Amino acid sequence: LWAQNGSFRSILAFEPGPVQHAALLRRLERLRSEWALPEESLDVRLGALGERDGVLGAGVSSGPLQSLAAGSVGEGSVRSWALDGIQTQGMTTFLKADVEGMELEVLAGAARTIALHAPKLAVCVYHKPQHLVEVAEAILRIRPDYRLALRQHAPLLMETVLYAWTET
Repeated sequence: LWAQNGSFRSILAFEPGPVQHAALLRRLERLRSEWALPEESLDVRLGALGERDGVLGAGVSSGPLQSLAAGSVGEGSVRSWALDGIQTQGMTTFLKADVEGMELEVLAGAARTIALHAPKLAVCVYHKPQHLVEVAEAILRIRPDYRLALRQHAPLLMETVLYAWTET
């Protein structure tokens, strides 16, 4: 909201953890009031993005402050969507994925959207060591014209984000 000065058509967000989803809804209600945002501009779904529509296993993978890791062995299940199958209003301009190790699955489920719209991407690559290379390769297979940059956002070996964008 701050980066766009409150100017955007819509935000579509996914959160698989019921507790985190409820907290996100409370925060969005506050933001709607502070920024006078239309109700329809924010769509927050209880569930996950993945390679295809369906249901995934879910469990806490790295402590109580983390989101549920969809696709992991756990006590529950969570609804999953492929971004390519979701009808959105207008074109996708930005995709952020911090999905507890399922980044490659999200990219596979969003390949058509990425190829068509070339959204700016911010994809976490710290959940699995091989993601540092594999996520970059997956992005470039979809859109070879993407430029890539890596940024470490924390002093620990966490919060490493791969950014991708086109010059056009």
